[in-house]
Amino acid sequence: MVDVENLNPNTATPVPGKLTQVADPHLISSDDAPIEVKVRAIIAQLEALDRSYFGKDRVKKIRELLDASCALLDAKPIDLVQNKKEKAELLYLRGRTLDFLPEYTKQAEDLLSKSLKLIPTKREAWDALGHVYWKKNDLVASKNCFESSLEQEPNNQQILRNLSMVYRQQPTEDIATRRANYAKSI
Repeated sequence: MVDVENLNPNTATPVPGKLTQVADPHLISSDDAPIEVKVRAIIAQLEALDRSYFGKDRVKKIRELLDASCALLDAKPIDLVQNKKEKAELLYLRGRTLDFLPEYTKQAEDLLSKSLKLIPTKREAWDALGHVYWKKNDLVASKNCFESSLEQEPNNQQILRNLSMVYRQQPTEDIATRRANYAKSI
C-alpha cells in the first residue's frame, strides 16, 4: 500500500448540510468490509493524492493505488453480478478508478457509459464520464454529461465548477457566443 500519511484528505471543501466522509486507510485492509467500500476508500485516497501531491513519484503512487483498486474489483467479476444496482456500482467504481490515469482511456468511457445505461440517475457516473470526455477533448459531450449531473444535484459546487471550465474552453469564432459562454460560466 502507498504511504499517503503526508496527504491531507480533508482539503476538499465540504458540501454545506452534508457529512464529509474521509477514507480510513485501515478500512482497505479490513477483511469484513465490502469490496465497494474498500474501493471507495482507495478512490478517496486517489482524489487526495491527485489534488495535493506533486512529487516526482506522483504517477507511480497513483498507479499503485489503481492496481490495488483493480485487484479488489477483479475479485468480484461484473459478469456474475445479477443485481442491476450492484452491477452499475461496480462498473462506475472501475471506470472512476481508471479515470485517475493521466491520459484518456476508452475503457473508462465504456465502463461509465454502461453504468449510466443501467442507472441513468447516478450523478457520480455522469460527473466522472464528463471528466473522461474532457480528457478526450470532447467538450460538447463533456458539457452534456456535466449538465446531466447537475440535473441530479443542482447546487453541487464541483459540477458547477467543471461546467464553468467547459463553457470557457469551448472554441468559438463568434465574439458574441464567446461572451455568452463566459457569462454562463459565471
